[in-house]
Amino acid sequence: MYRPGFMNRAEHAEYIASAVWAARRDKFKRDHGRRCLACGSSGKPNVHHITYTNAGAGREPDRDLRLLCETHHKLAHRYEKSGRYGRFMAKGTLAAATQAMITDVRATKASPSRPPTRRDRRGPRSRTLQRRKKSRSGFGQVVGVVAAVVGVLVVIGVLRNGASSQPVQQPPLAVTSVASVAESPPLPVPPEPYLVQQGDTLQQIADGSGVSVEDLLSWNPAITDPDYIDVGQAIVTAPPAG
Repeated sequence: MYRPGFMNRAEHAEYIASAVWAARRDKFKRDHGRRCLACGSSGKPNVHHITYTNAGAGREPDRDLRLLCETHHKLAHRYEKSGRYGRFMAKGTLAAATQAMITDVRATKASPSRPPTRRDRRGPRSRTLQRRKKSRSGFGQVVGVVAAVVGVLVVIGVLRNGASSQPVQQPPLAVTSVASVAESPPLPVPPEPYLVQQGDTLQQIADGSGVSVEDLLSWNPAITDPDYIDVGQAIVTAPPAG
């Protein structure tokens, strides 16, 4: 008797070899097109569990399973064991590692041979901080250019005053413009993507962000089925800049 969510290694191996799992696996393949979710290859993909909470009785919901070719099935487990996505065999680790592997393969158009290191991979928060630094540096460059122009105008004014018998009063327009530039607000930074939590639906995320499901699908082309999102997946909740 299989106990969903409580299988040890021996029970898991027995379940994977059972007719119960074979029937569930074949039905999932028929329903989902027999293509690897990472690279799109066809053939004989494996049905990969991203959680074993409901495994053991052939009643795993579709959200717990992914179609992966043999290469990317093995790579998903290497990502899990890398330690970058949580403690090995802890709840949520395999789901996050699998989604990260699929995202990396789709982004690079190739199969990475190993999970990314800290130098290889930067999360959404790091990219947001880079955009903020870039915005601030651009603002500082504008202020520097304006200050340089003001300095040139002041020097020209001093030279003219020294050569002329009539003192020339310089209008304080340039100084005022420097103050206005310095007081101008920083450029807006797009909000960080929302990370899917256990039990979330795309409709709930859309309602919480004040947008529609159609908007989320438009801004997140990787989502092909609105009823099919992963725990830990990054969802863009605002239109891209520009």
